[in-house]
Amino acid sequence: MKLAICSCCGKQLPINEIELCFRRPDDFLLIPLDEREARTQANDDLCAIWGEGDADHRCFVRGLLSLNVKDWGSTYSLGAWLEVSQTDFKRIYDLWDEADQSSEPPFSAKLANAVPFHSSTRNLSGELLLTGPTTRPSFRLSESSNSLFEEQSRGISAHRANQYAALAAK
Repeated sequence: MKLAICSCCGKQLPINEIELCFRRPDDFLLIPLDEREARTQANDDLCAIWGEGDADHRCFVRGLLSLNVKDWGSTYSLGAWLEVSQTDFKRIYDLWDEADQSSEPPFSAKLANAVPFHSSTRNLSGELLLTGPTTRPSFRLSESSNSLFEEQSRGISAHRANQYAALAAK
């Protein structure tokens, strides 16, 4: 069994247990380092980028985009950032620690990361679903011709899951 160091937790794990996760939304990383403190607020689950005016603020939630791994009979998740409206962000924030948050209807969201092996994944539309106060929200892509949607709807091979995991282990 091949072992690797997880870039998120720093632990040595079997490569098939390491999930690819993005530390921040891509647009956060485009902000120069010397401007980030003044223009952003972020933790491992929530992120905001301040715009010129109130209407220009951008809000993000970290979620899991799950892919069924046909060969394993389980899922492999990508830890991705999802852009939501300010109104939805406030609602998500208000529900963050609530036990019954999973009963909330889905929120419209857009993928805020470029996912490797696929073209143009940023801004792919979908639904963010709250899952509970101790778990990250899940993200279902809306139907599209993008290959990432195909992977989420049809599943992936163990080889593809290991390709994602190898990127996470770097």
